[in-house]
This record gives sequence, structure tokens and C-alpha cells, in this order.
Amino acid sequence: MKLVSVIIPTYNSELFIERTLRSVRKQTYKNIEIILVDDGSKDKTREIILKNKETSNLPIFFYENTPSGGPSSPTNVGIRKAKGDFIAFLDHDDEWEEDKIEKTIELFDSRKDIDVVGSNIKIINDNIKKIEFFNHPSSEPSKKELTRIIAGDHFFTSFSHLVIRREVVEIVGFLDESLSLAADHDYWLRISLCCKVFLLPYPLTIYRLHKDNNSVVLRKVETVLKDSLTLLNKHKKIYKEFPSTYGTRLENIADLYALLGKKKESLIFIMKSIIAYPIKLRIFIKGLLILVSVNLYKKIKKI
Repeated sequence: MKLVSVIIPTYNSELFIERTLRSVRKQTYKNIEIILVDDGSKDKTREIILKNKETSNLPIFFYENTPSGGPSSPTNVGIRKAKGDFIAFLDHDDEWEEDKIEKTIELFDSRKDIDVVGSNIKIINDNIKKIEFFNHPSSEPSKKELTRIIAGDHFFTSFSHLVIRREVVEIVGFLDESLSLAADHDYWLRISLCCKVFLLPYPLTIYRLHKDNNSVVLRKVETVLKDSLTLLNKHKKIYKEFPSTYGTRLENIADLYALLGKKKESLIFIMKSIIAYPIKLRIFIKGLLILVSVNLYKKIKKI
């Protein structure tokens, strides 16, 4: 039975980490090591992890990272510490169905050509009163199709459904620590270019919506803008292969500049978007609104 390393980066995770760890400890596949890397939590995360470590049926390794302000650095630490033949990722506030790893390893064992396995997603809110599902359109997309849907943000890029063969790290590398909120998008996009991916058609990953992750874009417009510009410069050649996607990414950057009140920069990216994909009428209308008054546009955007 091959070893699976489960990497969980944490930061102020006291509200969720108990349930997250329980979902790993209840896996029907038992040859698992759990690697937790904390990024400077100021709450009771450490105490909860150490308590679980004492009673866990699975080995738990706990490391404390120099605070970096994002999940990329602690995740990279976890990758370097992992001893498994396979590496699975799980965010501190998400969970797995109990057969998630078993079904994943069965697929890997039966398909030696598969490098990466994901799954469909069950989305819940804080109180588990609302449940939705995200189903990937294809279980075995071609590399180009997968690249297209990831580039266009039509793919659930959460790391919590990602499991890779160890060799993938040698091909794709580590997470980009210059990215704060978009490291998952970047990593999945890099995977799509060189790896064979299979997406299990079952909702084996539970993604939790709560006030912190649901409002992150509203609270960190500057960070989203920085990440968006980094992604654009890093993957421009890929995005330009899909004109509609490229135009939309430029338009989204224009939106972010407008939200920050930067009229000139916003209009520059509106023009770039029109040039990239000129058949979207809404971009012309948006440009006119920003030209008239960026503050008016910000008010309309909030409605």
C-alpha cells in the first residue's frame, strides 16, 4: 500500500482545523501521513493540532513556518517534508468524503498514464444549510481543453481536490510564492500544460464557504490586482491563445483599477480588452462609464 502525504497549510484555523483533520483521519485508505505547516497563527490552531497529534490514528507531523502571509510558502514546506508516493493537498477549512483517497489511489493504480487526479466538489456554507455542487464538464479533458477552462476561470482550482504523483513536483515545480490568492490557479495552469489529468466524477471534496474566504476579494482588491498582473505577465502567451479569455482577463484588471479609483490605468486595460476581443459590447459601455466618472462606475459595480 503506497504512502499518501496530505499537506495542510494553516493560519488562524481554530474554527475549522478539527473538522478538517477528522475528515482525513476517517479516510478508508489508511497509509497516510498528515503534514501540517502553520504560518504564524495567533489563535488556538497550534493547541488543537498538538491535541490531535496525541490521539490520531494516523501519523501527524507539525511544522511552524516563518510567517509569510499566504498559503504558498507553508505548502512548499509541506511538499519538501513529504515522504509519500502521492501528495494530496487540503485547505485548512475544507474536508473530504471518507473514500476520497481510496477512490483516488484506485484510479492511479489502474491508470499508470495519469499524473494528477481531482474530483467534483460539494460546496457548503458555515451552517451547512446550503449545499451546491461543482461538476467538472469532463473527467478526462485534453491538455488544451483543460488549459482553456482553467485560463478562463471555468475550473474549480482549489487545491483541496488535487492529488499528484510525487514525480509531478519534479516537472511542475513548487508553488509561486510571489502569488497570494492566485497560486492555485497558477499551479493548475502549469499542470495542464504538461500532465495527464483525471477528474473523478464524484463530489469527494467539501469546499466550505465562510465570511473570510467569501469576502476575500472585497477586502483585498490590491492583492487581487497584484496577482492578476503577475499571472498576466507570466502566462500571457497562454491566455492569448484564447481571445475571449484574454479579453476578459484584461477587463477584470480594468475593473480592479476602477475599484481603486485609478481611472487612467482602468481605461488603458479597457482599451487592451477591446483590442483583444472587440465583439463584447459591455466592454465599450464599461469604458464609457469609467471615462465619464470612475466613482459612478464604482457605485454601479457595488449594486
